[in-house]
Amino acid sequence: MVIHWSKAHLMAQSWQQGHGLPHWTPYSVSGMPLAANQLAMLSYPPAWLFLFFPLEPIFNLLFIFHLLLGGFGIYFLLREYHLSTEAALLGGLAFALNGKWLAHAAGGHVSMVGAIGWMPWTLLGVVLLTHVDRSAWNVKWRPKFWPFSSAAAEQAINLGEQALANTQTGRSVRLAIPWRPGLIIAVSLGMQIVTHTLPVIYTIYLIAAIVSWHSIGNFNQAREQAEPWGDWLRSFFGLLLYLAAAVGVASLLGAGQLLPLLELVEFSNRSLSPDQAAEFAVTPVQLVIGLLLPSAQGGHELVIYLGLIPLLLVPFGISRRQPWSWFYAALLVFTVLFALGPATPIHGLFYHFVPGFRWIRTPARIFFVGAIATSVLVGFAIDRLLTTRWTDRAQLWLTRLAVATGATTLILGWGLALGFGQVSRATIGLAILAPLGLAVILLRVRQRLAGQSTVLLLGLLLYIDLASFDLSMMKFVPLDQVLAQGRPAAEFLAQQPGLFRVYSPSYSLPTQTAAAYNLQLADGVEPVHLSIYDEFMAQAGGYGNAKFSVTIPHFGDQPLESALKDVEPDLKLLGLLNVTYLASAFPMNWPGLSLVTEIDGTYIYHNDYALPRAWVSHQIRPPEPDWLAQLAGLPDLAAVAVVKTDTPPANELIPSSRADIITYTADVIELEATIETPGWLVVSEIWYPGWQATVNGSVQPVERIDGLLRGVYLAQPGPYQVTLRYQPRSVIWGNWLAGVTAVILGLVVMWRSRLHTKISAPDGLFWRVIFADRDKLNGENPALLQNQAD
Repeated sequence: MVIHWSKAHLMAQSWQQGHGLPHWTPYSVSGMPLAANQLAMLSYPPAWLFLFFPLEPIFNLLFIFHLLLGGFGIYFLLREYHLSTEAALLGGLAFALNGKWLAHAAGGHVSMVGAIGWMPWTLLGVVLLTHVDRSAWNVKWRPKFWPFSSAAAEQAINLGEQALANTQTGRSVRLAIPWRPGLIIAVSLGMQIVTHTLPVIYTIYLIAAIVSWHSIGNFNQAREQAEPWGDWLRSFFGLLLYLAAAVGVASLLGAGQLLPLLELVEFSNRSLSPDQAAEFAVTPVQLVIGLLLPSAQGGHELVIYLGLIPLLLVPFGISRRQPWSWFYAALLVFTVLFALGPATPIHGLFYHFVPGFRWIRTPARIFFVGAIATSVLVGFAIDRLLTTRWTDRAQLWLTRLAVATGATTLILGWGLALGFGQVSRATIGLAILAPLGLAVILLRVRQRLAGQSTVLLLGLLLYIDLASFDLSMMKFVPLDQVLAQGRPAAEFLAQQPGLFRVYSPSYSLPTQTAAAYNLQLADGVEPVHLSIYDEFMAQAGGYGNAKFSVTIPHFGDQPLESALKDVEPDLKLLGLLNVTYLASAFPMNWPGLSLVTEIDGTYIYHNDYALPRAWVSHQIRPPEPDWLAQLAGLPDLAAVAVVKTDTPPANELIPSSRADIITYTADVIELEATIETPGWLVVSEIWYPGWQATVNGSVQPVERIDGLLRGVYLAQPGPYQVTLRYQPRSVIWGNWLAGVTAVILGLVVMWRSRLHTKISAPDGLFWRVIFADRDKLNGENPALLQNQAD
């Protein structure tokens, strides 16, 4: 949450000060493209509430909204499988309260929770497509006749007369190719794109799996009915083209986030090693404990609890009469195998051979998908319990199995609670909830309990099971308490004059506290960094590890407050980043540091090598392969600009000139400088594509200086007014594409709704005349007009 809060704070602050939405953040890691960071949710409409209302209630509202959204998504998905309302409600409840999802809600991962909430809706759209009659896809897209010939006109007239007749008899005519499923897929997948990448990757492969399962079933059915091979093939490719179009529209809707994110890929170090990708995999022991005896002590990443009652219901959801139940059962098994990480070959195969999985860490997060599979199987199970009459033999075996399982959980739960002193919600739940759930299921199987009573009792047990665990992870902390960590140091630093950065090798100044006091950090917590910045900080911080880490600096497995206490930073390189102060939980007796004060256990030092935020360098050096060693070897980092340029180098010893920052916002920096000799205006801000410069009214490129900073060449002596503005084409084009697509979709929905309101008969008539199969139009297939593909 602290990562999200600082970004939302910047968004609200920039908007309310009249600067619009920021696309760059200066608060942490010396600056990052905010538009490319999905945790900011800049392109997500519900997140725009941050601009107008207090942040804390909006965060809570977003969590509640997405939990309800996901639950209702599963509900409608189960209804599309023709399940009863009761079965669909319990399936939706099982998903909305599943422990894995709520663990990340408790961890404050608002963007991930949001993306997961849209996942069931995307699957709903795909399932709607699989329920469309195959004839809807089995069309010949190249017309066999010219639509304006006399024969075609006659056919059109006949078709129109038939449509009118259908209307008069109360039968509606709908477009053969469905539009509502495509709209659901496009909107829900687009919303995932602008919230979090991880669920998008999962969703894309889930779509592929559903379509593959559906197509295999269709192929077997077509073979049994001796249908022409070409008809099945056309329907298959028609479905693929439709899905491709829906995914394409989703990409356009999410282009405001997607294009900046794709731009960031080139400069990011997010591609993970196998060990990094397998971080937070569950062991077999953790798997059993996490499913049966849940605890949040290992952190939200290792929480995999799906509920005891849902797990008891899962086997009852698998049946021969519901072919899709086997798909979701296989999906649940895959979830377990993938979450085990290196313990099975599944994770390694996906890492090496499936695109996208090199970017995914924490295999245990696949239990988001497992939660969907479990919830659907819960719905199938409730429906089966309500509609199936079990044979005497089945009742006998189920009774034996239920008694054995219930006795085992009862003994195990109470044994751990009383015999080993492990009295907790987990052991009591295992001892009580599992036997009670089995008793209700068994009574229903033996027809001793009415259907409504079964639903009420199982729903109550399921709610107690999941809600009791969810509440054990929830802790609502007031903002003042969150900002208390590091507040005395932040208050002191906020009173210091000038523009500067702070570096803490012990996380003594948390990201959210620094943002609240408008302090800019060279360290920070971010899931995505610029790779060149990681290289620089590994050298500047002295810790030497430039591999991917959520934090800068890289603390490894040691406690934050002491991991780097013996590491000497390179104060000259930190000074190049305008790091003027260092805040530490331990004394730092390094040459070049002057102790300013000690506040509440935090030592604040002044860096004697700190450079200003901007200056003009009159000496030039071309970059060398080892650019960090080159920088470290320069006696005066302000006097020399390391830059790749055609400008002839000036080797005379000319000291740097002063440059003043007049205006500083997230996206705009205005500077003034007066020079007597041509030179490079160096701004101690991270270089990144999209920054544009205006020098005395003329547009000029922003170059990379000293390996990672921004620079503008000032070619003549005299006064200069320079404006740096962040206006990346990826953001501009992305927002335009997203906006235009949203408007077009809105107009299409309004048009379709209006047509359905006025008259349903001519719905899509022109396009059906153009593209429909001539043989079907010729004669005698009124079913084409009556297709209820919507």
